[in-house]
Amino acid sequence: MQESMGPIVGSQPRSTWGLPTGPIIVTRRLLMQAVKTVEDGGDPPGADTSYYRARAVERNSPKGVEWRDALLSEMYPGWTEA
Repeated sequence: MQESMGPIVGSQPRSTWGLPTGPIIVTRRLLMQAVKTVEDGGDPPGADTSYYRARAVERNSPKGVEWRDALLSEMYPGWTEA
């Protein structure tokens, strides 16, 4: 994932800036959870073999269709729902 807060502009001191929202916060939380898991001796999410066959997909799904239903077969070639 890659996300930008945009360029730093203006003369406002950083102490007045609000926290970033959306994907940035979620990603930071996931990373911090992964760090804690490893510190506690576990394996972080995404480190097992279930992700080896996953493929990146960039598509617009039709309106009203869940993204998983529209893209799962492309993300995991040969995948069938059990």
